[in-house]
Amino acid sequence: MFFLCLRRILKNEKKAALIVSLAFIIFFSFGHTYNILNQASTSDIDLGSNKILLPVFAILFGIGTFLIIKTKRMLDNATSILNVVSIVFVIVACSNLFIISLGMTCQKQTFSFSQFSIKNLALS
Repeated sequence: MFFLCLRRILKNEKKAALIVSLAFIIFFSFGHTYNILNQASTSDIDLGSNKILLPVFAILFGIGTFLIIKTKRMLDNATSILNVVSIVFVIVACSNLFIISLGMTCQKQTFSFSQFSIKNLALS
């Protein structure tokens, strides 16, 4: 949806795709940056707070978008590379969700099995 709106506004499919890829990269790197800065922050300044990170990432997105829109270069290679990077980010995120949900399902089955075994032992 974001891509379709940008493509219509910019009238350039390559620039719209590049901006969407930039948005994906910033979105998926925000959480990792937040976690790293929270672990490495000092007591005086909390670099991992959203009050600092959100404006920084918004400014990075704004500058990147401005540079993409104003460039006169052909963006074929950059668009292809960033689209692949974005797809890899989405696949990694989905696989992490799958692994976590699989782990939670296995823990529930193990827990219910151990309760069943304890009840059987108490009856005999």
